[in-house]
Amino acid sequence: MAANLRSRRRATRAKFASPPSEYSSQFDWGFSDKLTREAMAAILDHAKSLGVMGAFVEPKVGNSPYLSAGYFQAVKILVEEARKRDMHLWFDDDGGYPSGFAGGKFTNERPDLRMQALASPSASPSPPASSTPTSSMLEPSAYWLSTSTVAPRRCSTVRRGP
Repeated sequence: MAANLRSRRRATRAKFASPPSEYSSQFDWGFSDKLTREAMAAILDHAKSLGVMGAFVEPKVGNSPYLSAGYFQAVKILVEEARKRDMHLWFDDDGGYPSGFAGGKFTNERPDLRMQALASPSASPSPPASSTPTSSMLEPSAYWLSTSTVAPRRCSTVRRGP
């Protein structure tokens, strides 16, 4: 029993000093299909020469739109090159921030489901023409968020007591 434990500890120490590729360091790669196979191979070779055996692949703007046939062809080449080097790849789930929009494809195809939000301005645009101090005013506003405009839609002014 004790010999088995010592053997396992030695194996753990050896793996810790030189971890299997799935546990090594990784780098973040802003990836697109603008790279040739040779350029992808050179990046992977450099990482491997530094003992980095994996990459976290984040889609970036390239020659082909995210999730298109051209994009997936580039991913296929990257996977083939990583496999040749016993390297591991983890892929981000989206093409840009925030996650969940399929690189803008979702919003472009279904604009009726785009994000909406309520926002409140940090200060009242102008003080009321009355004796009520500005500090006792609460003026909520709703804003329609869009890629082209931000249009305020005023709510009724709410006054608090003096």
